[in-house]
Amino acid sequence: MEALSPYEKVSFLPSSQIDWSLLVTCRPEPRSNEDIGTWYSILEIISTAAVITNSALVAFTSTNAINETWATRVWIFIVMGSGILLIKKLVADYVPDVPREVEVQLERQALYVDKVMHNVPDDEDEDIKTKQEEVAYPIKRSDDDPL
Repeated sequence: MEALSPYEKVSFLPSSQIDWSLLVTCRPEPRSNEDIGTWYSILEIISTAAVITNSALVAFTSTNAINETWATRVWIFIVMGSGILLIKKLVADYVPDVPREVEVQLERQALYVDKVMHNVPDDEDEDIKTKQEEVAYPIKRSDDDPL
């Protein structure tokens, strides 16, 4: 294969620069997602594999269990792995996926969408109308107050 001549090098450079600038300036369209999708499953598999692997390392290669029999080491592995996976499951169930502040904002957003887009009346609108009818303040176009 022949080496590129100086002319070919110079003519190749601008075209590669143009292609690079198109790649840099063309940004992908942002899209929102509800959650992290399939990455959640992948992270769960990786974390479970990490618990099993680390439990096996501690049970079979640790200096604490060097005088134990293989049967005892297997039981240490099973108990330790199961215990850590149980704790992991309890923490995942106890800690909410969505913080309370975000839930409040989502509820507020749903209320705004209902009111603005779907013209849903307030629950308090009827109470306010009855109170206005009871009070019956006169509404004037100009202010007669001398101050």
